[in-house]
Amino acid sequence: MLRPRSIDDLEACLAMDREPEVLRYVAGPREDPAAHRVFVAARIGARFPTGMGYWTVTARDAPARFLGWVCLIPVDGTGPEIEIGWRFQPAVWGRGIATEAARRLLAYADEDLGIPRIVADIHDDNAASRRVAEKAGLVDAGPIERGGVSGRRYVRAGGRGAGPPAAEPGPQPACFGGGPPKPRQSSSFVRSAAVTGTCSGRPRAMAPSERPFR
Repeated sequence: MLRPRSIDDLEACLAMDREPEVLRYVAGPREDPAAHRVFVAARIGARFPTGMGYWTVTARDAPARFLGWVCLIPVDGTGPEIEIGWRFQPAVWGRGIATEAARRLLAYADEDLGIPRIVADIHDDNAASRRVAEKAGLVDAGPIERGGVSGRRYVRAGGRGAGPPAAEPGPQPACFGGGPPKPRQSSSFVRSAAVTGTCSGRPRAMAPSERPFR
């Protein structure tokens, strides 16, 4: 199940980030626990264009169990490209959960938001995240470098929409389970600590250490 991220997820995010393998390909202030906490809390309150943001993924049979998160946000916080990202606890790796969540978010981006092109920038060595991207329907479009780190850009193009939504204020997304989030309300080589934000309002630029790069 997916629901909007909130400050209630802070401790779960921090616990996930303490797993060495989770942040193997990630930059951010995780070496300093206090700075990391401040960083994650600040991102929970970040604002993104209407319909976009971060969602917490929970177990269907145990809705209180935090599994990880997925996101749909402008690249570097400002765009114009829109990117999808994900991060999950090692205990659920290899079970198809990341792929299922990514597919739902891609369908939502196409059918409800009308975004014709979605990207995911993934570290060269992150084979697991690259497999998630491929299974979710993204195609390897070639090499890319962000923040001095080499990766591959994966792309989902050809959606039915005419373009990304305007960055206008709007209400936060409602929780959803079997289907995608609703548009009226709101990977991995992620160059940030586990972060999240509300899913409405105007985007803000992100510092290089915050940039999602799976």
